Amino acid sequence: MSKKQVQEPLRSRERAGQTQVQAAESLGVAWRTWQDWERGVNQMPEQMLMLYQHLVGLKRIPFKGAKS
Repeated sequence: MSKKQVQEPLRSRERAGQTQVQAAESLGVAWRTWQDWERGVNQMPEQMLMLYQHLVGLKRIPFKGAKS
């Protein structure tokens, strides 16, 4: 696991101005899970990071419109 992968959940959370508890709640995961991602105990799945960043307004997930 690279240092960047470990630091990205922390950086994103700090940029969003949230606590670990708030960040965890926004994704529906346990606070301890978020803490483990920040500490590098476990790697945060890339899709979860993208979703978190989308939910807090840091990055937008590009959605394609439904075809009729």
